[in-house]
Amino acid sequence: MTWKNILKAVGLTIVGYWGTWGNDTKLPKPNSANYNVSLVADKLKNSDYLRGYRGVSTCRICRERVGAGELTNYEYVFPSGLQHYVEEHEIELPNFLVESLMKEHTPSPELKSIKLANDNNLPPNVINQLAVMIDTPISNEWSAWLERTGLT
Repeated sequence: MTWKNILKAVGLTIVGYWGTWGNDTKLPKPNSANYNVSLVADKLKNSDYLRGYRGVSTCRICRERVGAGELTNYEYVFPSGLQHYVEEHEIELPNFLVESLMKEHTPSPELKSIKLANDNNLPPNVINQLAVMIDTPISNEWSAWLERTGLT
């Protein structure tokens, strides 16, 4: 099985990044949440760890360090810092993501070992070794929502 086939079988897409990397200066909208902030923050915080990166991301609003990993609810992949934006700044999220966070998702066969590792509280460095993804595409829904809200 090739990496391309694994990615397709995993079926996850990325959400929660505010635009392009590098010189992007767009900001999420503080105090614009249209959902139960504490409930959504809790769902994000309790999502499963998927993979980590070297270096730490900083909040585009307050410059606080917000993490270096990605989490999953087994439908989407999002930065671990997304919870900070929700909890501390009450940023707007698209309805499709909020609705997805409220549902239980069954991991694909390729991600069952990651789910098991999270359920057994294995450390992130062990879970990183289980990650089957080299890259995951950005969600088309997320990109369209960013464009509609003027964030890209």
